[in-house]
Amino acid sequence: MLRIPQKIERIKLFDLYASVIQSSYRNHFRIATLHARLPEVSHFLKENTSNFQLEQQTQQALFVFTTEVPKSEKFSCNQFSLVLKYGYSDLQNLANMRRKREVTMFKAGFIGAGGRSQGAHYPSVNRLEDDVEMLAACELDEEKLTQVAQKYEFPHTFTDHRKMLDTLDLDVVYCVMNEKWILQPALDCLNAGKHLFIEKPPGANSDETQQLLEAAIANDVYCMVGFQRRYAAVTREAMRRVAEKGPVTLAVTTFNKQMIGQNREFTTTLWNDVCHVVDLLRYMAGGEPVEVTAHRDTFAAEQRNFYTAFVRFDNNVTGVLFGSRASGGRVLRSELHGVGIGCYMKIPEEIEIYEDNNRSVMGGWEVDGVDQRDAANYEGVLTMHRHFVDCVRNGQVPLTDLRDVIHSIHLVDQIEGPLPN
Repeated sequence: MLRIPQKIERIKLFDLYASVIQSSYRNHFRIATLHARLPEVSHFLKENTSNFQLEQQTQQALFVFTTEVPKSEKFSCNQFSLVLKYGYSDLQNLANMRRKREVTMFKAGFIGAGGRSQGAHYPSVNRLEDDVEMLAACELDEEKLTQVAQKYEFPHTFTDHRKMLDTLDLDVVYCVMNEKWILQPALDCLNAGKHLFIEKPPGANSDETQQLLEAAIANDVYCMVGFQRRYAAVTREAMRRVAEKGPVTLAVTTFNKQMIGQNREFTTTLWNDVCHVVDLLRYMAGGEPVEVTAHRDTFAAEQRNFYTAFVRFDNNVTGVLFGSRASGGRVLRSELHGVGIGCYMKIPEEIEIYEDNNRSVMGGWEVDGVDQRDAANYEGVLTMHRHFVDCVRNGQVPLTDLRDVIHSIHLVDQIEGPLPN
């Protein structure tokens, strides 16, 4: 049975493609597949579409693709989406678009193929198929390297990142690995003049973060950090709604998990995980801290696993942070308040808004009108990677570049305080 979105008037690229090929997370299709299903698509449009103009445009797009494009050709979803959206009947327009994209495609290399890379970053960048060419992967573990090479069809693979940098003319590098190992590979990329994406935390400590920042500035490249909570749809909506009402008054972030017993880590849980909501707190507050009162505790664990902080910012915003690893399970929430409005977020799935004594609730997917099943499209990761590519193309400093993130790292240090012996 063909699965097509019920609200065809708000049809999205992801949904249409999933409907046509009955598979939700791939990036290309062959025209033969679409051609075979054309009668089903046409019947559905006639039976379920109230927008006659959209129906006609869709039918025209389908006709162009299934009659004038060789059935063996492999097409990207975005290219199909443009024909659908504008109803092109002249394939020359599409060909011109494709040539333009080829000129502006970024050649990307990847360093690291661990769980975080394969779970979030590889699939997200892979969805930017009209902007990024996934050219090379580098990983010491040859089994993991084989996995990503086969799944994403990398034309080049390496076990030494320096050889990758010397061999290929890359535009951007995604270097995702534990903070224990990140410094040297990241410095090598920056010193090679490559725009760089790294995960949080940026280094094993703030001294390493500073080294990375100085290298990025010296080589006139960007070093963007994966603080994706800033990019979550509910965060963006809260900041938009509060800004419309006037100044921010209060920001609150909470990030709890259960990590008790033997919890020995290379750094600390504040540095490598709770830092997410430290950065989010500072970002939502919109200022820099001038006064920090923090408490750290250890409950049923070997290392600190409980942090609370009260932060006063230079724009008169108050910030409150809770980060417990001695709780009963994972909770990630935030609040943002202004005059006459309060937003309460369950990140990434929901925002509850109280404005002038009226209550409304939105799902994270509703903010941008995307499919609820496509969590990557509203939880922040995909938006973050789109932002990185756009910034590199337009010569704009990314929102979570180290030039800004260094200030969040300084706040992390203030909350952490001196480490126990």
